[in-house]
Amino acid sequence: IDSSPNFPGGMVGRTVETLHWLRAVKPGDVWSCEGEITDLRPAESAPRRGIMRVKSRTLNQNGKPVLEMEAVIFIPRKSA
Repeated sequence: IDSSPNFPGGMVGRTVETLHWLRAVKPGDVWSCEGEITDLRPAESAPRRGIMRVKSRTLNQNGKPVLEMEAVIFIPRKSA
């Protein structure tokens, strides 16, 4: 892993809603990941956290999609 999101306070996965393997992967494959934030809102039950919905797509070294996933993640909120 060359990089990942760096949220102060970290982030915690809440739910993986969909996960689809689109093609086989092999040792030695090189992956890259694209992500899109599709929803961002305060968590009603925890005022110091937010809820982020993310769609991600993982590509192999040939640019072919190998995995698509939608997840919901708890993230820390900035204080007002």
